[in-house]
Amino acid sequence: FSTHPRVTIRWAQVITVAVNVPAIVLATMQLSVLSLFIMCNLLTVAVCTPIAMGMWTGTNPTVALVGVATGLVVVILIFVSSGVIEFNDVPTGLSMIYFSFDLRSPVLLCAFILSPTVAAIVTYFGSKMFPYEFAGFRAVGKQPVGNGAGPAGTAFVA
Repeated sequence: FSTHPRVTIRWAQVITVAVNVPAIVLATMQLSVLSLFIMCNLLTVAVCTPIAMGMWTGTNPTVALVGVATGLVVVILIFVSSGVIEFNDVPTGLSMIYFSFDLRSPVLLCAFILSPTVAAIVTYFGSKMFPYEFAGFRAVGKQPVGNGAGPAGTAFVA
């Protein structure tokens, strides 16, 4: 539960309904569970590399977000270019994102390899171009006691 006073039970109910409506719509479409699973894995692979690189203190958070977006764009571009090459049609390529999940597909293999690789390259070199050093968290609630001296004569930092 949230301790923030603006998050009420009513807002929690609205968010729950908003999240469940797309899930119910997908369930009524009777889509292949395997295709949905592979599509979700592909999207996860595209975004997990910049997120994992965020554990490095030198990763610029803005550049990591750009890396996530780049990974997703690479997935879309791979399928669109495949549709253009095979069928000479962009909408067919976009529909291949869901409908062409043959596990032996070279397009799927390229998407699984290229999307995290490109996202990692963008995140790494972007963080090198725009340096960022995590300064740590600000101390909250530390008040000097008495004369401001802490244990062993050291003063607390506020």
